[in-house]
Amino acid sequence: MVVGHTKNHCDAYFGLIKREIKKQDVWTPNMMADVERSATSSSICRPGSDVQRADWKFLLAKYFKVTGIPGISTASHFQFSSEYPGHMILRPSSANAAVKAVSLLQPGVSPAVIRANATSDLASFGLPLQALNEIRATAKLNRREYLQREVLDRYVATQPEVQAEYFTSGTGRE
Repeated sequence: MVVGHTKNHCDAYFGLIKREIKKQDVWTPNMMADVERSATSSSICRPGSDVQRADWKFLLAKYFKVTGIPGISTASHFQFSSEYPGHMILRPSSANAAVKAVSLLQPGVSPAVIRANATSDLASFGLPLQALNEIRATAKLNRREYLQREVLDRYVATQPEVQAEYFTSGTGRE
């Protein structure tokens, strides 16, 4: 794994739930919800009987390859970049092997085609989809607020030029 990218909140919650579930037998969804609630007070469990489902493979197959990705079994790092939309950069385990970008898009599909059609395709699913930055499972800070408080305000408070550039993509815009 890339240094600094080995832990996240989901992993922490699953670890806490795993520890709690070892203490008891769980046989029903309601029992699982009770385990989740007792494991941590900062995540939200909303059991329900109306589970919405979408065939994501059907939608994504219009744009992305569904067959194997050449060279993926020899890679140890995977990177996605706005500089290479529709591609995955593979970094092999071997230090001598070349880094390569592999297209994930179907022939004839470009990022512009996806941008033009994806919103209407997603709307056809009828699911209430929200942007990730609009979703908050807890009352904790969103990522931007957290970085502002824990990085910028703490380490570069006296450097306004660094603060101004911090949330940009390198092009001067967010």
